[in-house]
Amino acid sequence: MNSETHLLVLFYIFYISAMTILVTMSYEFALKNKLGYLFLLISYISTAVYFVLLSLSDFMLSLIIVVYLWLIIQISYNLGKYKFAIVSSLIIQEILMSLLYYVIVRGSLTKALYSLYFYATDIPSFSLSISQIIVPSILEVVNSFMFFLMVFPEIAYLSFKYRNIYSLLLSSLIFAGPNIASEMTHSILPLPYDPIKESSILELLLSVIFTIYFSYKYISGRINTFYYLLFAISSLSLSSTEFYYSLTINQVPYAIGTLLMTSMIFYYVDISGKEVNVRIIPYLSLLPSISELFFGASVAYFYNVISAVMVLSLTPFFVSLFPIFYYYSHKS
Repeated sequence: MNSETHLLVLFYIFYISAMTILVTMSYEFALKNKLGYLFLLISYISTAVYFVLLSLSDFMLSLIIVVYLWLIIQISYNLGKYKFAIVSSLIIQEILMSLLYYVIVRGSLTKALYSLYFYATDIPSFSLSISQIIVPSILEVVNSFMFFLMVFPEIAYLSFKYRNIYSLLLSSLIFAGPNIASEMTHSILPLPYDPIKESSILELLLSVIFTIYFSYKYISGRINTFYYLLFAISSLSLSSTEFYYSLTINQVPYAIGTLLMTSMIFYYVDISGKEVNVRIIPYLSLLPSISELFFGASVAYFYNVISAVMVLSLTPFFVSLFPIFYYYSHKS
């Protein structure tokens, strides 16, 4: 990394630190007042201008990206989907700022996109046209360490602000896996290798712990079906796409799962305790337990111990069923 790039990275760190705070405050204000959407729009324009200025060698490409991303936000707002619009605005700004980092490191937007596509698919990409790689390349940014460094503190702040510990736990599961331990970690941390294997174990352990915790809370009536289903769907989405990643080394589905679940957290982070309680369905606890089968199999494939797939899958699965056994043993 030359001195000019080093200075750009230092300025970038200062910029995203300030923007992360500004975007979070704007989003929080937008939850209470529609004027907050204007602040989110202004912050997006600021980031878009910064992005285009640092991508002048690919001016039209950078302009197309920022315009299309803005259209997602504005069309949602015009259709009356206000909450979706402000969540999209926040997530898209973090994606754009994460992409900007790779533009700085790689020296141009085109090189950054081709590199990101290779990270995502493990397929040499320079023989492909830019139109073929642009979407998966941008999606791959969601798997980056920079995206995590911006989004996780935002979720943590909002979780404490609205006393919603469930969103914080769920986001911990989302960002514990191989997504933030991918090849792109080398751009930020001087690691000798990609800690994908270790992170897959961490996610498996967190998944089992959180499944027991959420299931116990649910069957004891301390959280309702809606929030429990949100956890179950998130866990299934992450585990199945991680399993696909372990088999194919293709991270794009995992990025999509991470993006959707992160968006859902922001969408519902402010409604903890406001939902109407509904009838508890104990056997619903089976749903997140299925995730342990995928998480366990993923660990086996990441470590290339195929013979241990059944053990690594079934053991956490039965452990995660403990709340159901506990519930029925005490009920009887």
